[in-house]
Amino acid sequence: MTVSSVIGCTPSDTSATRRFAYTSMFTASAAAAAAIAGLYAAVCLPGIVDGTGAFTAAQEGVRLLGEAVAAQLAGVPGYAESAAIAEQLFSSMYLAVPVLLTGVLCVLGALFGFFTAVLFFAFTRRRRAACGLAAPKPFRFWVIPRRYVPGIVLLYVMALVLRLSGFANADAVYNTVGSLLNLPLMVQGLSLVAFLLSLRSRPGKALSVVTYVLIGVLFPLTSSMLTTVGLFDLFLRFRDRVIPPAAPQRGE
Repeated sequence: MTVSSVIGCTPSDTSATRRFAYTSMFTASAAAAAAIAGLYAAVCLPGIVDGTGAFTAAQEGVRLLGEAVAAQLAGVPGYAESAAIAEQLFSSMYLAVPVLLTGVLCVLGALFGFFTAVLFFAFTRRRRAACGLAAPKPFRFWVIPRRYVPGIVLLYVMALVLRLSGFANADAVYNTVGSLLNLPLMVQGLSLVAFLLSLRSRPGKALSVVTYVLIGVLFPLTSSMLTTVGLFDLFLRFRDRVIPPAAPQRGE
């Protein structure tokens, strides 16, 4: 089923489009996987084909940038020590390129899959009733369905075992798994924050705006905090304790 066929659907397509709505997470996952594969092919495949290595080009770019920065600092009086520190920093980055680049590619692919699902619901909004598509939940109620929890745990445990066993490229595999899991967990943590803000006796936008601005400004710190909150909510389901679900939902 293509997006164009769903957008142009009629009431007779209701059952098929409802199934499509239920598999929206699979659609986002497939889009993310395709994006990751495409990015990897664009960035790493040329090095594999010519035999120089998948990450050689990126490492060479880091090396040249480090040499340029160190040379600039060394030419400034009194900055010799800073030049040495910069050289050490870029040397560490050079060694970490395989792990860092893999994580970046996975994050970009995951974001592509997420926005693919968002755009799909946006473009089908006016035809949602005719197509039989269920409206997406309010963001404050968004959670990772329970049926995905065993797979998430298994994926992380396997990556951790590989890393602890010292297999080749285990760090890259572990970083890849972490990058793929961090994004949905961070979104779940952010949705829990939105849920808690909605529980106020006097709803207002001022506190919400301040909260989200602080999250954005302090994002390098708050991203880890949101991921941790999302991880706890994945297992404890705080929202179900406050507002129990009226009826079992598909995938819950």
